[in-house]
Amino acid sequence: PSLVGSEMCIRDRKRPTSDPRVQLFWRLLSLLVVFCRLPFAIVENPLFKAFIWFLDATLPLPSRTKLTHTLLPALKAEGSKHIKSVLVGVRGVAITFDLWMSRKTEDNLSVDIHFIDKQWQWHHKHIGIISCKDSSTGEEIAPRIKTILEEYDLLYRVAAVVKDGGGNLATATVVLAKQGLTGCRALGAWVPHVTLCFAHKINGACNAAVLEAKRMNLEVSPPHPCLLCILFYHETTFMCLILLNLL
Repeated sequence: PSLVGSEMCIRDRKRPTSDPRVQLFWRLLSLLVVFCRLPFAIVENPLFKAFIWFLDATLPLPSRTKLTHTLLPALKAEGSKHIKSVLVGVRGVAITFDLWMSRKTEDNLSVDIHFIDKQWQWHHKHIGIISCKDSSTGEEIAPRIKTILEEYDLLYRVAAVVKDGGGNLATATVVLAKQGLTGCRALGAWVPHVTLCFAHKINGACNAAVLEAKRMNLEVSPPHPCLLCILFYHETTFMCLILLNLL
């Protein structure tokens, strides 16, 4: 505690921000915050400061403002540039939309693309996230999705759209079609193929089967194979395949 509360940064020994080692440190720190989903305020945490000081007292930590408004936007721009370079020559992509809740219990919509490049390498890229904390209706989500697709020049290269069973995403897909979203023209598909997520389908089928069994007072205790598939659905894909064979 005394170490944490003291002036441990030794300001006169700090490296200048232009130092290559500092730049690399800030980059790795930004990646750590993103991929480990750490709060931006971690750079102000006394224990984190003590930890960095213990490793290398000459490395200056960026401020929270620096991290939020400079380092992370630069990292995002670098990632966007890389994705655009990989998309060169790609004729069509599949898009997945997924609405999920953050640790702060705020709704967010993830936009991901899946495609095969000219070297026949499969890619899965995250291209955007939309905050839905104010409203998540399909009419309001669609324009923001369109903006993301236009940034990567994908509005006319969408071969398929995979979404969950929410009505808002169904509405958003319809609105996007009216705003110019078309299928993969290079492949002759003028309308994207829209389908529900397979995992959501199987999960819904399992839940419906259990409810129907309870309604009919059926015996579904182990070792009934269908029940085994349902119980292990979230843990193994193999059991999902067994369930499909039983249907």
